[in-house]
Amino acid sequence: MKAVMYVRVSTLDQDTDRQIEDLTKWADYKNLEIVKIYQDKISGFKKGFEDRESWNEMISYIDKNNISNILVSELSRISRRQVDLIVFVSECSKKGICIHIQKENLTTLNEDGSENSNAQMLISIISSMAQQESSSLSYRIKSGRTNAIKNGRGFSTKIYGYEADENGKPKIIEEEAKIVKRIFQMSCDGIGSPSIVNYLNDELEDKVWKKGRVQSILKNTFYYGKMEYNKEYFDVPKIITIEQYDEAQRLRESRSRYTSTRQHTNPFSGIIFCSCGAPAYQIVVQLKNIYQCKNNCGVKSVNRLFLIDEIRLLLERNAKLSKEESVREKMNTKLEVELANIKSLEREKLKIENRKDRNYEMLLDEKISEKAFNKFNDTYHTQISKMITNIEVSGKRHRELLNALQNEIVHYSQDIDIFKSQILNVVEDVIVHQKFAEVKIAGWAKGIIMIYRGQALIKYNRLKTDLKRL
Repeated sequence: MKAVMYVRVSTLDQDTDRQIEDLTKWADYKNLEIVKIYQDKISGFKKGFEDRESWNEMISYIDKNNISNILVSELSRISRRQVDLIVFVSECSKKGICIHIQKENLTTLNEDGSENSNAQMLISIISSMAQQESSSLSYRIKSGRTNAIKNGRGFSTKIYGYEADENGKPKIIEEEAKIVKRIFQMSCDGIGSPSIVNYLNDELEDKVWKKGRVQSILKNTFYYGKMEYNKEYFDVPKIITIEQYDEAQRLRESRSRYTSTRQHTNPFSGIIFCSCGAPAYQIVVQLKNIYQCKNNCGVKSVNRLFLIDEIRLLLERNAKLSKEESVREKMNTKLEVELANIKSLEREKLKIENRKDRNYEMLLDEKISEKAFNKFNDTYHTQISKMITNIEVSGKRHRELLNALQNEIVHYSQDIDIFKSQILNVVEDVIVHQKFAEVKIAGWAKGIIMIYRGQALIKYNRLKTDLKRL
């Protein structure tokens, strides 16, 4: 039987060799043919599935090639989040996809394709314990570090201009502090980061200054005496005044608003996809100015400027429509319905959690057997996971409607950099098909844009120009 292997490590400096070697041997033992290996180097707790590039490529490959087996070294390689893990395992079971977990020696499906109930129960218990331990460890680490910082210790990160003294407290390095002061002074004088970099590399012997390093210094609150940790601020020795810091931020933001770090800004970066599911990327070279499927699946490319302009017009039509009283009344009604739905789901979730607690108390009081406890506990856990998912879906719809009602933009800028910032919380995704494009606007149904190419696009543009003149 064909299978894919998924391996993951949490940081870039870790390698996946051991996982691959062990799983390859295990696949031979289980008579599974590994056809693809997917690797991610990303946290399994802080990041969700949507942030994993190889993971999403694997899911797409499985769907297209009818793969029915996934190999992982341990449960935590899929996810350290209990809800994400259980939902994914459940979805795979429904599709007839068996997950083989080496460390725990579990398979989620029986040989006849039915769900392995024992494996499902163990996955629920193991993932619950792992998440609790991860949360507890994270809390202990943060708590210990916070207490150390409050007492003036715990300074372990090397920040330019500072060093740790014998007690772990930050101590100013005078020679480096002079350079920090010079950087802020130049920024407050209206000099941009590239020019500051050139000045420093000319004046200093090390020649290691780069734009990113200068910008990192300019954004760091440490230099005006406030160390940020875990969303709290702690006093440290300062090199500059808060007034200098604020002025540098104001001028830096003012410059970045009207300048782009790229030659050709992609306003739909990360949210534009081909109908096949692959990302669509922009190509801007000489006579080409298009969005094209990353996988070259056969869906034709679409003119980039045409698509940007059509989406801008669609957003303006929706923005004007949202100002009409009758439309706003309907949206407010939907908003109230979603809010009521969230409250109802929260109440139901609380009831199930109470039942789960009572189930545990009955086990402690020896009023039910361990087998009965596990059965009910598994049921309650599944129900709670479902409730959490439904609450998140309703919450997302509620936020979309609220954003649509509060959006004051009516005219979207012709400047692509500004346009990109305007649509940040407005456009959720753009799906390019052969003959049309779908645009999901927060709080609205999907908008449809007809796609014109070649001579048809030339005629369409001429018609738009003529209509503007009327």
